[in-house]
Amino acid sequence: MKSKLLAGLAALALIAAAPAAANAQTSPQTLQPIASAAATTGTPRYSLNPFQLVNLAYEGGLQAQGIRGHGQLENDYAQHRVNAQALVNAGIEGGYVSASTAQDGSYLNAVRSQMRSLNSGSSHYVRS
Repeated sequence: MKSKLLAGLAALALIAAAPAAANAQTSPQTLQPIASAAATTGTPRYSLNPFQLVNLAYEGGLQAQGIRGHGQLENDYAQHRVNAQALVNAGIEGGYVSASTAQDGSYLNAVRSQMRSLNSGSSHYVRS
């Protein structure tokens, strides 16, 4: 009986922790490096999924690579000055995704989808 109760409590703890992890914001300060030697090996320092990459750009984390953040990113996307490929290229340059991501059609489509949600008033992105 005790083992079933402990197993149930453990499962409940995992379920309770999942939403917090899903809602975690992605910012340059909260990202964890993949490898300490990334700068010398050419591998990315981070491995971001499409949502994280777009959110990072929205928060201004790709400004050093020429991608403006917040409302300026929304305007640049709406005016076709920034597209998914440009965002992925900036992510590669910044060490946030691997170079092979530039040819990953599924990843690019997911970035496009996330960028479309910028202009749709989605509440998924951090608004300042």
